[in-house]
Amino acid sequence: MKKGNIRYFLKEGAANFRLHRIMTTAAVMMLAACFLVIGTFVMIVADINKTIDDVGMQNEIVIFLQDYVDDISAEDFGYTLMDMENIASVKFVSRDEGLKDFSENLGSEEIYNSYVDDNPIRHSYHIIVRDLNAVEDTVEELRAMPQIARVRASIETVNTFLKFRNVTMFIGIALVVILALIAAVIVSNTIRLTTFARREEIAIMKMVGATNRFIRGSFLVEGGIIGLLSALVAYALLFVLYQFLLVPEMSLITLISYVSFGSVWHLFLIGYLVAGMLYGLVISFFTIKKFLRV
Repeated sequence: MKKGNIRYFLKEGAANFRLHRIMTTAAVMMLAACFLVIGTFVMIVADINKTIDDVGMQNEIVIFLQDYVDDISAEDFGYTLMDMENIASVKFVSRDEGLKDFSENLGSEEIYNSYVDDNPIRHSYHIIVRDLNAVEDTVEELRAMPQIARVRASIETVNTFLKFRNVTMFIGIALVVILALIAAVIVSNTIRLTTFARREEIAIMKMVGATNRFIRGSFLVEGGIIGLLSALVAYALLFVLYQFLLVPEMSLITLISYVSFGSVWHLFLIGYLVAGMLYGLVISFFTIKKFLRV
């Protein structure tokens, strides 16, 4: 394609956008609203998954060392645990600390005084894993270590969290796809109305010898502009809605974890711009195709 044609298409696409600003503004707002709903739902699903992961991570693995492991060896064993790939953090609880915690939980200092010289409590570690999906493998690896007498882990609870998270993710993806299809239909109808209102303009261009490719060019540029503007509007609205309305409400509920918009802003901006451009170009291409059969 010649540079002159590209400049012409850009100029005509921008001019058509201004000339038919009522219809194009309607298309921009409709697509932006669809993008906003999709983006908001994606953030909510991400928050739900983060909450599930955070709650699941609080489900510690507790290991108890063998009786023959002395104090120094017990503390040094923490380095061995931290070398394991799936272990994020460990907390050492000595025999004495374990006995104190046990007596405090029962509310009886006599228990501590009675057993302080002959402490039956073992050295232990409270372990937080990195990946809940690999917790069973981590437990099996811990049980194979000769220094460990017993491993306490709620595998069933972890599996329940994982199943719930997977179901939430599946439902979220399915709804996002449905919303995307609804957005495509709505925007397609809006652009079809815009194009229908200009069918005489298309007929005149064909009568003076303009090719279908030439006519389509300015409409594609216009569709691209609609898509990009929709993406920017949706991004700005999502930022305001999530950061200033949803986050303050969620922060009041201690059990809910939320994703910081600052950590994903670039993903949403790129995703919106790419999706907006593709929506505008693809829908404009297929919509204008019908009206070129004059």
